[in-house]
Amino acid sequence: MSCPSCFKGIALTETPKGTVDAELDGAYVASGNGASNRAVIVFTDIFGLFLPNTKIFADNYAEQLGCDVYVPDLFAGKPPVQPKDMELPERAGEKLGFLGWVKFIIHLLPYIPAMYSQRPTVTDIRVKQFLDKLQAKKAYEKLGAVGFCYGGSTVVRLGATTDIFSTLVICHPGKHAKEEFAAIKVPCSWGCAEDDMGFNDKIRMEAEAEFAGRRGKTNEVPYEFKVYPGTTHGFAARPNLSIPEVKDAFEGVQQQIVDWLKKTLIEI
Repeated sequence: MSCPSCFKGIALTETPKGTVDAELDGAYVASGNGASNRAVIVFTDIFGLFLPNTKIFADNYAEQLGCDVYVPDLFAGKPPVQPKDMELPERAGEKLGFLGWVKFIIHLLPYIPAMYSQRPTVTDIRVKQFLDKLQAKKAYEKLGAVGFCYGGSTVVRLGATTDIFSTLVICHPGKHAKEEFAAIKVPCSWGCAEDDMGFNDKIRMEAEAEFAGRRGKTNEVPYEFKVYPGTTHGFAARPNLSIPEVKDAFEGVQQQIVDWLKKTLIEI
């Protein structure tokens, strides 16, 4: 978790249509009717599968892309934060101030044990085990990854350290070092908030400079960065649709995800 916005958001109201696969450690599955030898893996934020949002996204991606979409249980049924603990997200640019930070730190303290027990070194192992089971069962030719918040950072790490995925979509991740961006060797699309304490302007520009610097070189890869005005960290995963600019940004980034996966996973 990178900032107070990790606790903020709204649950979407649609009912997920997929199923849960016990053989894949409780992963959510949105079927593309078996018509494709490609699949998409969606990685959740810290609310895990208890929040319906990523399951609803998976349903939409499966329908629009015509492939199977999976949402693994990053936290083995014990996400660090429960949906009931979500707070209403603010508009971009609203600052906490000193008292706001004190309140946030006090609010954060009870969650620290759960956050430690579900730290990246633990969840990354869980993800790799899930992917091994998935490929043993299905043997997809290519996999794409989409990640939001905590899941966005998961995608960055896996993209930097493995060759599991053929394409990546990363929405408002946490902080990352330049070396991780340099290690990504596949097409990547980034959906960025205007106001993000974790993936801030400096880090985003370092990432974009890394990919821009490869143009014309042997390690060049397709990439894009889109910054959505009026948004804060979490807008792509837990949007407050009552704010017009957030609604527009949420719809825009979801279309960005579908368009990128069509171009770099489905249609090649």
